[in-house]
Formats: sequence, C-alpha cells, structure tokens
Amino acid sequence: MQPNIKLDEHPSNPLEVPGYTKALVEATIKVSTDCETTNHLVEGLFTGRSGIYWRFNAGVRAGDDWAPMIGLDDYKGMPNLVAVTKTYLQGQVTTIEQCAKTLV
Repeated sequence: MQPNIKLDEHPSNPLEVPGYTKALVEATIKVSTDCETTNHLVEGLFTGRSGIYWRFNAGVRAGDDWAPMIGLDDYKGMPNLVAVTKTYLQGQVTTIEQCAKTLV
C-alpha cells in the first residue's frame, strides 16, 4: 500500500509552473503504478457476493494513510517488505484458506 497521492494548488505565478509541472509528472507516475483505485472499482463489482474477489494488501498504517514502503527500484529495501508481508499474511490465514478452497 502506498500513501495517498496529493497535489498542491495550481501555481499562482509563472515562476511556480516548473515546480508544479514536475510535481504533476511525479503524481502521474505514482498513479499509474498504484493499483488501489482499480482494486476499489473491482471490489464494487462484487459487492454482496462473498467468495469471488480477494485482494491481499500488506502495508503499514500511518494515521489515516499508508507509510511509504519501498520504491520499485529499491532492491535493498526488500527485506523490510518481506518482513511486513509475512506479518500481514500471518493475520490473514482464515481468508487465505477461504480463497484457496474456492480456487480448488
């Protein structure tokens, strides 16, 4: 899970345009590599029908948001990601078993 993506207000003068443009490009990249919105759309398709759709999201909460994990190119951060994922999956045993039984 990645933190929410936020943009500052539109630039109020021409000197702020380059910084705003850079922030807009960075936000576009984040949105295009974040699947959480798609997850919510797909979840909505199966509302009221249990046992059809599962998604397992490991992450660390930071208040109402998610703490940054690792970048797509951060191979050195992988041990931390593995540890967070293992902890998350330990709390999902029943759901994982239900998913596996449905797939079989």
